[in-house]
Parts: sequence; structure tokens; C-alpha cells
Amino acid sequence: CTALTSVEIADSVWRIAPFAFDNTPWLAAQTDEFVTVGGGVLIAYNGTSRTPVLPEKVRHLGGAFAGSETVYTLSANKELLSISDMALSFCMNLTDIDLGLSLVYIGDQAFSGSEKLRSLNLPDTARYIGSQACLNCYELKSVNLGKSMETLGNNTFEYCQSMRVIFVPNTVKSLKSSAMKWKPLWQRFHR
Repeated sequence: CTALTSVEIADSVWRIAPFAFDNTPWLAAQTDEFVTVGGGVLIAYNGTSRTPVLPEKVRHLGGAFAGSETVYTLSANKELLSISDMALSFCMNLTDIDLGLSLVYIGDQAFSGSEKLRSLNLPDTARYIGSQACLNCYELKSVNLGKSMETLGNNTFEYCQSMRVIFVPNTVKSLKSSAMKWKPLWQRFHR
């Protein structure tokens, strides 16, 4: 959409795929450090920090960091509710992420290909984590799904070769096929 110069998105919108507005004059004209649209969907990050902290206006993490080589750690705010599909995929140097206190939803392939991600500690508000959310997170060693998790998608932890421990609460209602597929063997602890 090389002629797109204006965008208006309703506040009810909470998911926007990565790269949705790439190569548009409209996105190129956005100069804020954190570019948000709709109901607080972060679609672009124009900053240079290796350790960005999401501002309070960000309620939904879109594809702002997908493919980033500069972000090493990311800190959410207390208002973050969702992480869209592929939002933090292929963040080649991402090692740590603080997901805040209000997160409910993590989309498909949200962290896939983020090879250096070491741990994933979800808040007790988290209820859904999508298919292949942690695909090829080779350094991922431990996961805590919180106390309210209900659904794990297909192949959620596929090829997480360093995985040793995962804490799965009794609230999980849907464990899709191969959600726990990795080598070596994993341990499951109920709370």
C-alpha cells in the first residue's frame, strides 16, 4: 500500500498483525517512540533502547518488535492485556521479558524464533497461549503458566531443546495436540 497516508482505527481493535503497515507513507511519518493505534495496539517502535519499557498507553502488543535485533529485554506495563501473533518472533537477542500483571492472551508464534529467550513467567491473569508460541526458543529452560491458564495451543513449546521445567496449573482445560513436544523429557507440576 505505497500510497497509504491516513489510517483511522477504532478503539475496539486490539489485534493487528506484524508488518500490517510496513512500507506505507503513513507508518513512515509516525515519529513517536511507541506508535499505537486502536485500543492501545503497539504497531511500531522507533526507539533505540536495548531495554524498552512499554508505556501505560500500550494495552496490546502488536508486531512492533518482530524481527528486532536490538532489543535484549522488554518490560511490560501493568495494563498490557495481550500479545498478538508473532509479536516478539525472531527477536534474535531477546533474553528476558517481564509480562506485567494483567496479561490474558498470547497469540500464535508470539515468541517463535527468539532463540535466546531463557524463561517465561506468565502472570496469574494469563488464560491462553497460542500454537507454536515458543517454537524454536532453543534457550528456553523454564516456564510458569500462572494460576489461571486454560488453553495451550498446538506445538506451543516445539523444539525448546533446553526446556527442563514447566509449571502447569490445574486450571488448564485444553491441551492441544503436541503442546508439550520437545526433547529432553519435561516435568509437569500441578498447583
